[in-house]
Amino acid sequence: MSSTPDQGKDAILYIQGLAKQPLEQAALRIASAFEAGSLSAGAAYGVSAGRDEELAARTAAKRKSKVFTIQKSNPDGIITNMIDLYEFEYVDTLTKNDKDGNLFSKTLRLAIQLVVNVPRLWGAFVRRKSQKTLMDRLQFVYASGILMLLVVYLVVLITAAYGTVTQVVSTGRPAKAQTLVQAASNRFGNATQTQVIFAQAQQPSPASVQTDPGSPSTAIVNAAGTLTRLLGRWAPSLVILIAVLEAFYPKLKQQALNAAFNYNAALQYLSFGTRGTVLDGQLLSVLDHIEAKGYQNLHVIAYSFGSILALDCFFPANQRPSERVRGVSNLITVGCPFDLIRVFWPQYYADRQSLADLSRNWINLYSPIDVFGSNFRNDAELLPPDTDSAFSLNGSESLHLCPSQNIVWTAGRSKKGLTTMELLALVGLEAHQSYWGYQNEGENTVFTMIISELYGGTQFLA
Repeated sequence: MSSTPDQGKDAILYIQGLAKQPLEQAALRIASAFEAGSLSAGAAYGVSAGRDEELAARTAAKRKSKVFTIQKSNPDGIITNMIDLYEFEYVDTLTKNDKDGNLFSKTLRLAIQLVVNVPRLWGAFVRRKSQKTLMDRLQFVYASGILMLLVVYLVVLITAAYGTVTQVVSTGRPAKAQTLVQAASNRFGNATQTQVIFAQAQQPSPASVQTDPGSPSTAIVNAAGTLTRLLGRWAPSLVILIAVLEAFYPKLKQQALNAAFNYNAALQYLSFGTRGTVLDGQLLSVLDHIEAKGYQNLHVIAYSFGSILALDCFFPANQRPSERVRGVSNLITVGCPFDLIRVFWPQYYADRQSLADLSRNWINLYSPIDVFGSNFRNDAELLPPDTDSAFSLNGSESLHLCPSQNIVWTAGRSKKGLTTMELLALVGLEAHQSYWGYQNEGENTVFTMIISELYGGTQFLA
């Protein structure tokens, strides 16, 4: 077969959610979406081998972006390179503070996080009667579950920190503190040690600890000991529960700790703007790199927490957006948790600015049974977004932080919502993961609707 030059090639920048998946899976699903929407039975779509492209360095650190090319094989044997699929990988940057910090700084940040956000949860509870639908009220329930997961995570950190402090005091060798802190950090990060850590919370301080009763170190140990003994009263029940659940879900503890780790970083971003300027700069760097290559169109597809990062970059608060925004042809948000953020941070999206009116080229896809996906309305009707209740852009009455179009994704089931049993089975959470399919077995995913919307009537689907 022969190939043609990359004439009229497009680029797609894909911003995933907190749970990362290999970019190649997204590329294969996009190729399947083209296959499903093609008007030519003889055309075939595939994906080239991935490659790494080095981004223009804004700092001394070199960064790369993974790229896959979506190709079309025509009946005459000619292969056309249609789309370069790029990825903005942000999770490592988002979680860098906790990943690089020591055990005590992680514990302190998480404690502050809970102190700040528990009142937000209470405020949402007080305002719950004004929430528009049952799905909105479920958001409060699931948010409570996330905070409870973070409380458990805090217990793990505190018990590990207590064990570290007692070891430092018992050795009487401050020089070993750094080694012990690192050991404890490694210990709590290993989910298989969670039961051991909880069990240690019930044990008294080592008998070998000999300190001055009035010394600061003794006060710290005593305070930590009191707290961990209180936690230890219910730790055995928690350990037993985890053990029972693990019999049915072997990876439960690791997944729970990973989720708590990512949720903590995400809440720090939303509450305090932690790592926000870094993420914004890195996203703009990727856009700059893509636009410099001269593609015909650049589309941004952002999912879940990735859609929050996209909105914060394209519609920043109280400042002019970067010129790079002008190069984005379409913004597509999928499962965007816009309403959830408004419940807990009511003014988060106030005072936003827009350089180009990207909102007119903003398409939102959501599932009516996705507990986090927003329809940008104050009701649950399957209708276009409602600008009357949207935040204004640039202080204008005619520009709004609101997509121009809603596309409903039903995954082949009824649009009428969830039954009581489905709610108890957390189907609303599962729906948030269902947009992309599960096994890459040629499923009909949300990419099918996206590709049809972006490329219907073009030569790519001819």
